[in-house]
Amino acid sequence: MAKTKWLTRRRIVIILILAVLIFGWKTYRSQRPKFSVETAKVTRSSITESLSASGKIDATEKANLTFQTTGKISWIGAKEGNQITKGQAIAKLDTIKLNSDYQRALSDLRSTQATVDRIHDDLKNHDSDETFLQKETRTEAESANDKAYEAFIKAQKDLKDSTLVSPLTGIIAKIDPDQIGVNVSAFSSSYLIINPESFVFEAEVNEVDIAKLTIGQKVLITLDAFPDEELEGITLSISYSSILTSTGATAYKVKVKLPGNKNQLLRLGMNGDAEFIFKTVNDVLTVPSTSVVETGDKKFVWIVNTSEKAHKKEITTGVSSIDLIEVKSNLTDTETVITRPPTDIKDGDKIKIL
Repeated sequence: MAKTKWLTRRRIVIILILAVLIFGWKTYRSQRPKFSVETAKVTRSSITESLSASGKIDATEKANLTFQTTGKISWIGAKEGNQITKGQAIAKLDTIKLNSDYQRALSDLRSTQATVDRIHDDLKNHDSDETFLQKETRTEAESANDKAYEAFIKAQKDLKDSTLVSPLTGIIAKIDPDQIGVNVSAFSSSYLIINPESFVFEAEVNEVDIAKLTIGQKVLITLDAFPDEELEGITLSISYSSILTSTGATAYKVKVKLPGNKNQLLRLGMNGDAEFIFKTVNDVLTVPSTSVVETGDKKFVWIVNTSEKAHKKEITTGVSSIDLIEVKSNLTDTETVITRPPTDIKDGDKIKIL
């Protein structure tokens, strides 16, 4: 009997110990953080709504000159970086052969023209009774004269084009070839003249965003060459024809007027990013863009209460930038939000702040 009572007490003690252990385990589990998260304070700040697009510097006033005939370069009158005035000669081909071709073409033209004139004189007053042989002779002479005239015009043009003349005032940005005595074929040379005061930033804007832009809109430009400097410009033009980007997307070229090229630091082809400014608001409540979760047409944030538990709050948003979103309702600057809430987080979940 005594042994039975002892066994009963032992069972009760074991059951009580197990109950305490289970209760303790459940309590520990309930208090242990389910997620480790990063947080940010709700702050008051200024926020700018904008659109970013990459691009590069181009010039609205530029000319790429090239020799349009074969020849040997006999003279180069400028160096890369030199100031050039409109009408100034830049380079020249050797004209000995070109002059010879021109004189030969002129002589041939005069000869064929004389033949045509003589035949026409012979046929004067014979329009109605011109024989077949006479007509054939006249037609051949006129055809030869036409060909001689075309050859003369070409020789004249080749001689004229043997000297490259700048059509604008600016800077010579490229000379190729840059040595005399070099033989060039037609259209193989390149002499680039640009006006640095006509520099624009040409950005490629995706078709889904193009309707947001307006002429005269403020634009902030950061160039890769000067990452710590910001240039302020305005939207100058938006192209009507589309292009395909390197990724295959449809985009439009947008030209942005740049401020003056101070100290001639800007260069053609410099890459950078343009930020088209839409709207700026000051002293408003903001949260990181990554903290806002969208469900249907509603937006939420997860806040952290004093017990380090997550609580879901619906909010109304306003202006947004790449990093921040304006919060118009249901938050105060005393609260803290989870910056990247886990997808499976639930209201009341215990969290650990990293």
